[in-house]
Amino acid sequence: MFRNQYRQGDILISQALNWGQHVALKRKDSRVLAEGEATGHLHEVEAGTDIELYEDYRGTLWLKVNSPEARITHPEHAPIIVPGGQYEVIRQHEFDPLEGRRQVTD
Repeated sequence: MFRNQYRQGDILISQALNWGQHVALKRKDSRVLAEGEATGHLHEVEAGTDIELYEDYRGTLWLKVNSPEARITHPEHAPIIVPGGQYEVIRQHEFDPLEGRRQVTD
């Protein structure tokens, strides 16, 4: 099945086809999808957008956009527009043969 996906730097926002299967979601009072480890810059949903942000027991973020669309901003990347819906927010990883799997630093 096809998923709509949106990328901004080191985050991937992927349409959540199995939203209802996640029963242990904890609501977060934030608009921040990810924070840059090197710069501290934020991937953030623009204020004024009706969203709900949740985190599961693994630390995965789940974004519900109740507005027709959400604008995601970051100082080093062009803004992206995500239509209303339910999404998984995935922090990209890379593999280093010496160090193994690690998060991509933005």
